[in-house]
Amino acid sequence: MTRQSLQEGCVSTPIHTRHGIAFKVRYRVRTAEGKWKQKPEILYNLTGRKAARAVLEQRIRDADAVPSQATDLTFRGFVELYFGCRTWIAKE
Repeated sequence: MTRQSLQEGCVSTPIHTRHGIAFKVRYRVRTAEGKWKQKPEILYNLTGRKAARAVLEQRIRDADAVPSQATDLTFRGFVELYFGCRTWIAKE
């Protein structure tokens, strides 16, 4: 069973800019190293804070939907790769 993300993100109060009303949103995305990095965005042309929250929730779902990459790693390949030894593994 996969654990669901518990992050909510953050939506700012409306900001009045030259381009109209904007909302700053922040949420976390996983990096290639498996760590978390905070990603800020500015959203324009939304009707209100609820709409900004809906966009943020969609971005969080999209960020969590990245499929994990499986490799074709065998026990022999694991030992050779991580321990660098080949001598004690029985030959086929």
